[in-house]
Parts: sequence; structure tokens; C-alpha cells
Amino acid sequence: MLKDFNEKVDRRNTNCFKWDKLHEKYGKEDVISMWIADMEFRAPEKVIASIVERAKHGIYGYTFRDDKYYNTISEWMKKRHDWNIENDWIVFSPGIVPALSFCVSCFTNVGDGIIVPSPAYPPFFNAVKDQGRIVVESCLKYEGTRYSIDFNGLNRSVKLMNLEMEKNETEKKVKMIFLCNPHNPTGRVWTKDELCRIGEFCLENDILIVSDDIHSDIVYEENQYTPIASICKEFEDITITCISPGKTFSMTGLATSSIIIPNIELRKTFTKMVESYELDGGNVFGMVASTAAYEHGEEWLIQLLKYLETNRNYMLDYFETNIKEIKPIKPEGTYLVWLDCSGLGLSGAELMDFFVSKAGIAVNPGISFGEHSDQFVRMNIGCTFEQLESALSTLEYSVRNL
Repeated sequence: MLKDFNEKVDRRNTNCFKWDKLHEKYGKEDVISMWIADMEFRAPEKVIASIVERAKHGIYGYTFRDDKYYNTISEWMKKRHDWNIENDWIVFSPGIVPALSFCVSCFTNVGDGIIVPSPAYPPFFNAVKDQGRIVVESCLKYEGTRYSIDFNGLNRSVKLMNLEMEKNETEKKVKMIFLCNPHNPTGRVWTKDELCRIGEFCLENDILIVSDDIHSDIVYEENQYTPIASICKEFEDITITCISPGKTFSMTGLATSSIIIPNIELRKTFTKMVESYELDGGNVFGMVASTAAYEHGEEWLIQLLKYLETNRNYMLDYFETNIKEIKPIKPEGTYLVWLDCSGLGLSGAELMDFFVSKAGIAVNPGISFGEHSDQFVRMNIGCTFEQLESALSTLEYSVRNL
């Protein structure tokens, strides 16, 4: 059955962070909400039905994840991403953001360095700083229309940090890298060659890879997502891969994620951390929704990707034709668009005021993704075509009257 992604769903007054927090975050409510990374589409009907059916039972007691839960995840990874994983590798987490903090706590010590390629998803920085570790910020190379990994800069940053730590006669060193694939906010889907270079670099420098792959299902036709751990046994042993049905199937609020850890020693340590906080139980609706999504959601996803690709292509053409002052970085994956607004000649603060107060669009400020990104904003196009069309039209008008 064809899904109608043009359906408008009013999310206000549902404790929706994206819409009900607008006044708190932006100082006004009458704006088009295109910031936080969730979509404006209802979940697949099979997912909704699974929750309704379970809710009818009326008792929502302590629960556990059965074999089917794990089987659907393993089967999805094989079918969609050609990665054979074992059920035992999968560890539950209530979310990927807490899993990042668990990894920092488990596998590094206070004062150790953690590489964060920037611009980066803001919680990457928080997970490092909040636990007394040092952010080793390695800037991606911006080439005007696309980002790439600056391997020379990455190598230099790690060597300098390790030398400084040795000079201070500490046992601290750079021990971890936060990878994001597909990348938030730039939309890059790292190629296999790029991932091989990252993996080799981490092997040479004894660095653990924590890969946030939450957007891995949202990849456009001309690109191919590759889990770095799937490339070879050596990478598999040093990689923790974080996935979730949340972004893919409009169910981020169900707090259900899978942390794939092939290395048994790493897995034992991580599992012990999750269990020590009594967070391994999860919730019954997240479990049944995840199972339904992975078992029945593929056709829905195929239709979604076509819709999102139409949105993406319309957005790219619109900027090229009507708003040349703003340059979108063409996303290879995700429903997020990184907009280079340097052509407007505004400061970071002025830029946000322009988008919110003049254009009436709530976007994420670039500065939150790294100190070198104040001329950028992030916009979410995981919405109806009508909403996207309206936002771009009002943005064009506002630029013309700037």
C-alpha cells in the first residue's frame, strides 16, 4: 500500500519537542519548525498497529527482549546493509546519545583525548567534556560543495595531543574517535576507501572507533552506506556501531537503540555499564515497535526514500535558481541539510535572528556543531513537500528584503 507522505499531521500539544518547545528555544511559536532531527511523517501502519495491539493487553509490566527482537535486527542489517552480525553482538541502549557517554566512561579515563571530526553532532562534544575528557577537534575539509576527511590534519592533531600528554608525564592519550556515518550535519556518506583509511589510522594509533550510524537507512540512490566494522575483522574488533530504528521510522520517542559490539571483551564491559545503571530493561512499546519496523517496514522505507529524494532535489534546485546567496551542501544521506550562509554577510547571531525573526524558520545554529561553523545552519527536510515549499518561499522573500 502506498504511503501518503503529503499528509499533514499536527504535532502541537503532544509534548513534541520539535513544535511545543519553539517558544522556549526560539522566543516565538509562529515559525516553521525545521530544526531537531525527527520527521513529520507518521510511523508505518504496522508499527502503529503493533503498539495499539500491545496496549490493548492493559498490563505494561517488566519486559525482556525475545529472540525475534534480535533476529529482526540481524536480518535487517544483512538485507539492507550486507553485514552479517550475530545476535549476541547486540546490546540494548535506551538511546545512542547515552551510549556515547557509556563508551566514554567505559573505555577512556579522565584526561584522555577523544577525536571529534567537526562540524559534529553537538552531543559528541558534551559526551566528552561532561566526563572530563579532552575534545580533539579535527576539522573536516570543506571544499565549497562537499566535505571530506582531512587525514593529514587528523594525524597531526592526534600526534600533537599525544606529545603534549607525554610532555606532562601523564599516561593519558588519545583513545577514541566518534565517527558519524552518514554524517550529521553535512550529510556525507563515507566511502569504503575513506572508512578503510580511518580504520587503518585507528589500528596504528590504538584508537577505539565509536560509530553513530543512526542515519544509516536514510541514504540516497547514488550512494552506499558501509558499516566500518563490516570491512574486515581488524576493524570489527575495534568498533562499536550504534544503530536505531528511531530516525528511520519516526519513532525516536520510543527510546530503543542497538549497540553492535563484536569484540566480546568490549561487549562485556559495555553491558556491565548499562546494567549497572539498571537501563537494560527498556520499554515494552519500544520493543514491539522495533520488531515490527524491522520486520515489516522495508517497503515503507523505500517509499520514504523516494519522497525525501524529491524533497532534496527540489531544495537543491530552489537554492541554485532563487537563493544563490545560500549554498546547500548536497546531502548524500540523512534528511538534514547543511546550509552555507556566508553569502548573506551576517554574523552567527545575526544569521539566527534572520532565520527566526525575518524568515520565520526554526533551524539549528551552525555554531553548536563546532566553533568554525557560525556561518552555517542546519535545516531538516524530513517534512511534507508543502512545508518545504513554504519554508523556501518565505526564505527567498526574506533574503530579497534583507
